[in-house]
Amino acid sequence: MIPFASHPICKYNWLHHFKSELKEIGEFITRKNMRISMHPDQFVLINSNNEKVTQSSMRELQYHCDILDTMCLDQSAKIQIHVGGAYGDKTNAINVFIKRYDSLSESIKKRLVIENDDHLFNLHDCMIIHQQTSIPIVLDKLSSRVFWKWRIVERFY
Repeated sequence: MIPFASHPICKYNWLHHFKSELKEIGEFITRKNMRISMHPDQFVLINSNNEKVTQSSMRELQYHCDILDTMCLDQSAKIQIHVGGAYGDKTNAINVFIKRYDSLSESIKKRLVIENDDHLFNLHDCMIIHQQTSIPIVLDKLSSRVFWKWRIVERFY
């Protein structure tokens, strides 16, 4: 919504500048009983091996959270991300995600949800994270492999 808002180069107080417009949008959403979510791009990786990527990802999540908070939307307005990269060791990548999730601000934690993907982290992997963090999961049922994944998860839980 605000280009480069989470980038360190942005020194403008966009949150203050657009406060009334964002609040008005939030009131419309609430009045119409709409449920919304935001899905930051694929470069938001809180489990990245690169500290710079991790820090920019956390700024981006805070940016999305600030927009929803300024809209005065309740905690049902979510920020949806994928788990991230596996970096050759999926178990370690899951553990890094959990550790970094624990360090996020409470405002982000209240809004964040994770989504399975077709390539690296299936529903079972997301359930492992959920068991450790209680983070909600959004099921991407457009995946051609989700049905059998769900059957596997049903057996474990």
